[in-house]
Amino acid sequence: MCIRDRSCPITCAPIFSLTKAQCIGVLGIQAGLQAFKMTLFRLAGSPGEQDPNSDLNRHYLAQQLTAEWNPIGMVLILAGRTLMSHKDNEGCKTKNCIFSAAANAFVVGRLAFTAVVLFAPQHHMKVAPAAMIATYLSTFTMAGLLLAQCKTQKC
Repeated sequence: MCIRDRSCPITCAPIFSLTKAQCIGVLGIQAGLQAFKMTLFRLAGSPGEQDPNSDLNRHYLAQQLTAEWNPIGMVLILAGRTLMSHKDNEGCKTKNCIFSAAANAFVVGRLAFTAVVLFAPQHHMKVAPAAMIATYLSTFTMAGLLLAQCKTQKC
């Protein structure tokens, strides 16, 4: 289930269902590992900097977009965890569940994009658009639910 609650009407993929706190942790680990890898490249003298298809430049692209997107997702997920997790009425449970599904989709989108850029660049143009669409849609979903939360003050 999206949130460890049997009343949730929306089920996430059974192989990938994280709590909001776990989503934040995964995004933080991903950002930290990618930043560390870029530091190692820099310490090694930036090998392949002139070659657009080098490992360095693939890692640079992945790390740059992780540094751009992961904080957005982390802040939205943290806000959702803070504002939406403690509500008990049915409308709030549904919104919380949709929010959790969006948070999971955000994490999957970010991980898929990074994986294809780093490990399967030949498939970049097949997978990256879907991963970015998942990132955009989940970002707008989470932000929209937070705006609705602020407007109604009921959830």
